[in-house]
Amino acid sequence: ALDHTKPTELRWADLSKIHLTALANALTDLHLPFDGKDTNKDEFVTAGGVSLSQVDIRTMASKVQPGLFFAGELLDIDAVTGGFNFQHCWTSGHIAGSEAAAFVLSSSSP
Repeated sequence: ALDHTKPTELRWADLSKIHLTALANALTDLHLPFDGKDTNKDEFVTAGGVSLSQVDIRTMASKVQPGLFFAGELLDIDAVTGGFNFQHCWTSGHIAGSEAAAFVLSSSSP
């Protein structure tokens, strides 16, 4: 039997239609307005963001609002652009995305 609380144990083929619909809705209902592209030549340091004391670092979940996950430069981590902060963005994004998917799947009825 699959442990549906662990995203790494889930396979697309094992998801019910309700789970797939819930995941698709969660992903497509998020609106992110963009007004062009940036050359990234002006961003040297990131600062500010959500305090790490308000985030469960193991899951990147908000300690304040259930179902809300943070990653990358949304968090209050100061870093010079390049290298390690990019790795933090990719890693925290993977964790947050996996945990958000698990949250959606555990919140919807099969």
